Amino acid sequence: MPFNQFLTRIGINRTIFLYKLMKNLNPQIPTFALLSLIVVAVASCSQRIESPMPLGREKFVEVYVAAIQRTGTDVINADSTSSISLDSILARYGTDQRQFWETVDSYRTRPREWKAFFDEVTKRLDNVGKRG
Repeated sequence: MPFNQFLTRIGINRTIFLYKLMKNLNPQIPTFALLSLIVVAVASCSQRIESPMPLGREKFVEVYVAAIQRTGTDVINADSTSSISLDSILARYGTDQRQFWETVDSYRTRPREWKAFFDEVTKRLDNVGKRG
């Protein structure tokens, strides 16, 4: 049964009910609750934004460039046969697949940083191509 129907059944007008409810509440409680909620929301947002990537950007770029050079393909969209090559590359850089994929996932949630990352990878691959 909806709340309005319940109030009508027991003979109380909704407006009068809300007025009496608000009149009897301590005005400090809703303000405190609202401020607490805002503080918690801001704190959780700032932690999410400032959380570091599992692999630093420079290391991630190096690993990614090495993986592309080794496999000849985009590591993220490659099939499972290239995971063996990826494991040896990750071991050389002192990391593992878990950290690698967590970093990929972190970048995917940050489109600007993701684009900047790929721009850096492309730049490095172009420089390697010019030297080689």
